[in-house]
Amino acid sequence: MSQNTEILNTYEDLGIEIKYDHLYKIIIIGDASVGKTALLSKYLKGVFPNSPLPTVATEFATKIIQIKEGGYIKAQIWDTAGQEKYKSITYHHYKKSVGGLIVYDITKRSSYDNVKNWYNDLMTLGEKGCIIALVGNKLDLIEKNKNKREVPLIEAQSYAEDNHMLFFETSAYNGNNINDIFEELLQTIYTERRKIPELKERDSLLENQNIINLRNQ
Repeated sequence: MSQNTEILNTYEDLGIEIKYDHLYKIIIIGDASVGKTALLSKYLKGVFPNSPLPTVATEFATKIIQIKEGGYIKAQIWDTAGQEKYKSITYHHYKKSVGGLIVYDITKRSSYDNVKNWYNDLMTLGEKGCIIALVGNKLDLIEKNKNKREVPLIEAQSYAEDNHMLFFETSAYNGNNINDIFEELLQTIYTERRKIPELKERDSLLENQNIINLRNQ
């Protein structure tokens, strides 16, 4: 974590309002029990929840980071339920997502096999030019026992490359790569959207407003 990020975290903890230049909606999706809520908790609070309860439908939080160009991004990060019964609700929150994390459990093959479905849903329902990161979670379990790995690293890396996704393996438990995942995703969103005139103009309109009605997303 950069020194600037640490300072921003301190300001937010103290309730000091920070002016931001860009506002991006990020959605976290994947099967139930892959660790989506734990990833978000570790990133926002530096804490791994002892007994995380399943997310009901969706929850969101915000975070401000500084990008390389010097401006500030405010991320709306939506944590979604992975259970089938909530899909009709969570689908609504894909709208206007400019970035997403698709999370799977590297010790559970079925959660990786479903990545294709999550990817197709986000590409269909998310914002044009949506940037996606594929995230293999629970790396700490592999470090303890390599035989627990059910998803080969090279296979997941290749799939991410073929589908133009960022790729990370991480552990919400010990924090490996957590900050890099979110901050590289946000930096990439900013960089890529600047290359497309239509998206750059749309972002500029939002930046001038500097506000989004969260409940109408």
